[in-house]
Amino acid sequence: MQTKLTLLLFAVFFIVFFIASCGATQTSNTASSSGTGAAPVSDSANTEKPDFASMPVEKRIYYFEHQFLPALTYTTDGAFLDDLLAGELGALMASATEMVSAEYAAGISVKVIDPEGAALLSFANPQNPPDCYFVFVSGKGDNAMHMTYEKAEDFTGEGVVGMVGMWTPMGDHANMGPRNYTDADSFVKDAKEILGN
Repeated sequence: MQTKLTLLLFAVFFIVFFIASCGATQTSNTASSSGTGAAPVSDSANTEKPDFASMPVEKRIYYFEHQFLPALTYTTDGAFLDDLLAGELGALMASATEMVSAEYAAGISVKVIDPEGAALLSFANPQNPPDCYFVFVSGKGDNAMHMTYEKAEDFTGEGVVGMVGMWTPMGDHANMGPRNYTDADSFVKDAKEILGN
């Protein structure tokens, strides 16, 4: 399974880099094709390997949480979710280390929510909006879903600390609204309600 996921990761690197290069993700924090990509895949127009080490850490974290992970959810035919459910995290942690840092990767944990098809990734202490507190991955194929709970600014003074987001297979982001919790159980409950479970 690990070999299959490794091959799929290389395919995902290419797909995510291609999507980023084409501007399919329309958010202001998405890095441009001139400075983003996933090692070790090269863009067909630029044969140089992208250099994560030269990117600011905020952009590397954004790329990993908001482009790379959703691409894994939607392009691996369920292999990513299967690995999360089986606790096979070697390829995921290697990717997090390569893209961001070993310290960042060490702060990622995974909890099985439903052995039949749902897992929660937790991230240590998000520093900047929209860094993720959590990512909820469920289903496979046409039923795959990828939701994030992202650190947010409290512009209204109402105690907002996070924002729920849903990602589509095309890399689009839907904002599901602000929230005032930081615990995993509240996000899992919220995600299940949004998904109708």
